[in-house]
This record gives sequence, C-alpha cells and structure tokens, in this order.
Amino acid sequence: MSMGKLRGCILLLLAIQAGHGRAADSGFSSEKASKLQKFVNGLIDCRKYVGMSIALVKDGETVFAQGFGYRDRQNRLRMENNTSISIGSISKGFTATLVAHAVSKEQLKWDQPLRDILGNDFRLMDEFRTEKATTRDLLAHTLGIPSFIGATMGIINVTREELCMKKLQHFPTKSDFRAKLEYSNFNFLLAGYVTEKLRRKTWENDVTETLFKALGMSDTKVGPKLTSADWQNTAYSHSIQDGKIVKNPEEDILP
Repeated sequence: MSMGKLRGCILLLLAIQAGHGRAADSGFSSEKASKLQKFVNGLIDCRKYVGMSIALVKDGETVFAQGFGYRDRQNRLRMENNTSISIGSISKGFTATLVAHAVSKEQLKWDQPLRDILGNDFRLMDEFRTEKATTRDLLAHTLGIPSFIGATMGIINVTREELCMKKLQHFPTKSDFRAKLEYSNFNFLLAGYVTEKLRRKTWENDVTETLFKALGMSDTKVGPKLTSADWQNTAYSHSIQDGKIVKNPEEDILP
C-alpha cells in the first residue's frame, strides 16, 4: 500500500465556500480561468491524481474557486469547490499553536519535562527519555520514534490517553534521543494530549474553540465530529493497491 494510506486518518476537514469556477472583476479574466482549468485537468491526467480543489484569493476576495476530478472515484462523485478535504498533517500546525498558546498563558514551559505534566505514571521507551523529554522534543521530532505509517488511533482502537499513557512506552525506537529528526505522527499526538491535560478540554474542542471560531472557520471540522450529512460532500483519500486506485474506508478508521 502506498503512502496515500496515511492520508486515511482524517484529522481536519477544510471547505472553501465560493462560486463554482467563479472569476470575479478583479483582474482574473475568464481567459485566465480557462487556461488554469486546462492546466489543472492536464495535471490530474498526467499525475493520476484523484481530485483537488483550488481557490485564488486577491485583496481578501475569492476570484476563482473550482473543484477538479473526483471526491469519490469509485462512485464517480465529482469534486466541488465546497467539498470538504482532509488536510492531514497540516493539522500539526494547529497542535503546535495550541502548545504555543499554553506557553503564552504560562500553563507550560517549552523545556518543562513531560513527566512534570503527565505524572509519574507516564513512561516512554527508556528512563532517560521518560525523565528528559519535553514538548520542544515532540514538536521538533527528536524523540526518536518512527511514524508507523497507517497506525492510526482508529486502527489501533485505543483512546488518546491509552496510547500516550500505556502503549507508547512499548513502541520501538529508531534513533537515539535528540540525535536527529525522526518524523513521527505520535510526537504530535502526545503533544495534543499534553494540551488536553493542561487546558482541561479535549484537543478537538480546544482546536474548534481556540482556533476555528476565533478565525471564523465555520466550515472546518475535526474528523471524529463529522456527521452523515457531512460525508455527503467530503473527499475520500485513495491508495494505490496492485496498481489500481482504491478509495480508503475513511469512516471506518477514524477514532
């Protein structure tokens, strides 16, 4: 299975509301729109992309917005300009922002040991990491654990607390502590759990209240909060299996 499977873990969904294929009176002519449409359709054919959505903003106004390809290739459902799309690891920026917000509120220090926050029951792979690891290590990917692609909370079937407090300590390491950057989704999962303990609210609610509402992102949702109606215009991720493009079972692998 390809790296595309990783995108099966929908963390956040972003929808851009604008007129379909709209070119406003702001210098983006219908001729330019036509050239862009031709280029994107050619790119999809060349790269074998399933679908994408593009929005162009000038001086605070959306001058072009259109969906291309499919949100569900298996059922030939087209991508629209307001289709919700998984942003995957871009959500790490939201987690880092919550951590920085906690630091600004003096709820946390960048180099404060995680054990000071999570208590003596918190353990990592060895005693040195357990005693020394900080939130800075998590955001910098220097804990030394790999990402284990495809191992989402939904697939492992555990809660965030269970994974961070009971399971993570048994994960194998790939590099020495602080020796190198070792990209891992679990670093940010643990960072999100830290914010939950400090701010006494779930990561999902914290992101929604602190970021989405403050920024007016009314069409943005956290994956586990999606309703059946939301799925009617949500793009599915796809993987290449045995040379074929296959839709991933998004609804089954969400936590």
